[in-house]
Amino acid sequence: MLDCLTTLKKEIPELEMAYYKQDNAGCYHSGNSIISAKLASDAMGVAFVRNDFSDPQGGKGFEGVMK
Repeated sequence: MLDCLTTLKKEIPELEMAYYKQDNAGCYHSGNSIISAKLASDAMGVAFVRNDFSDPQGGKGFEGVMK
């Protein structure tokens, strides 16, 4: 997350808010990912606004319902 925010902040210096979208896979399925998002956002001076999770294999995410 920090690497992503660092890259985005270099490309878009005026970036002020971040929205994360993750599948609910095992590596993202913990409080650590939420805490990491907050810490990365604080380190980069970008407000962590929202963290969306989707079902990784159920086809229920936004991409899965687009026709």
